[in-house]
Amino acid sequence: IINIKDTQETMEKKERIETQIKEEEGAMRFTYNKNPDSGSKSNMPLLSGLIKELEMEDEVIRFFMEPQKKPPAENPGSVPNCNARYFSGNHFTEWYAKQNPTLWKSMFNLERDEEFKSAGEIVRDIYRKLLDHNRSKLLSKYPHREKAEVIIAQENKELLREYENTEYWAFFRNEFTWSVGIQEIYLNKFSMQTLLTAMGYSHGCRMMMVVTEGFLFVNLSEGNVGCVLQELITFDLIWNNLFQFKKGWSSLVGKLKRRLKETSQKDGVELEFQLKSRVVKITDDEEEGSNLIVETQNNNGDLYTAKHVVMALPPKAAEDIDILNESTSSNANKEKIKKICQSVEGIHCTKINL
Repeated sequence: IINIKDTQETMEKKERIETQIKEEEGAMRFTYNKNPDSGSKSNMPLLSGLIKELEMEDEVIRFFMEPQKKPPAENPGSVPNCNARYFSGNHFTEWYAKQNPTLWKSMFNLERDEEFKSAGEIVRDIYRKLLDHNRSKLLSKYPHREKAEVIIAQENKELLREYENTEYWAFFRNEFTWSVGIQEIYLNKFSMQTLLTAMGYSHGCRMMMVVTEGFLFVNLSEGNVGCVLQELITFDLIWNNLFQFKKGWSSLVGKLKRRLKETSQKDGVELEFQLKSRVVKITDDEEEGSNLIVETQNNNGDLYTAKHVVMALPPKAAEDIDILNESTSSNANKEKIKKICQSVEGIHCTKINL
């Protein structure tokens, strides 16, 4: 929490105004459905369920991307997008660019099929080309065809929010390919810039992608194109259907802590929250085979015994954990974790759920 001091204006008025800015206020956007049991197509149904269970529905509000009059909840796309843009000496709005698509061509010397398209439209073109190129893999992944056909068509946004989930994107990154000459190369071996070049996009188009898409760190990162497209396509799908907490994401964390303490006290269990710790090793409990011993690195170097360990970690942290277990299943899990870490290499803001 940041306390704001008196300004010159308030001091002159001899008034003391207590002002606070709470951490993450207006941040941490998410998809949400008030009734998570209704067959919701939100790609975050567990979060929706948790909000309902913690009775926090009144603390959830819409997150609007346009910085002008808020559109009605039932039609969030009804108000023109007036986000201001300034590129290469040109000042204009998002709405103007849509009405005058020649703007992009003249600014970035776009060629052939690139003409009259924004960076967002180019991203969607790239994604459709990859879906067409890997159509047989999609049909093999989803033999009942409905999911595959919805993903290939890219029309039913409600179903796409459900079907294009974390499992799908892991499959997309690790199994989809693009041909370079006679060789098929997996997407997790391409950077975004390399794929654009391989697909024949011009230098001007590649520059437009970097400076206008709003994900500069993603487009210029060393991360593979599967990760980059996951970020861009997912955001494009949900940007006008996002929610936030009135007082920031920490309000959920605080409520969850209080509920856990209340529940544990009723059950006669002592609950401890350990902060600023890093898991460095997970081993079998030799005395109790069904348990795991978790070793953390903090001031005390604590050991914990648990039946289940749930973590959300950046890739580097996940790679650094020693999982010492000689069983076949554990070795298979280690390989799976290693493959997941490699598939998101270079995108440092990614979290891996274990």
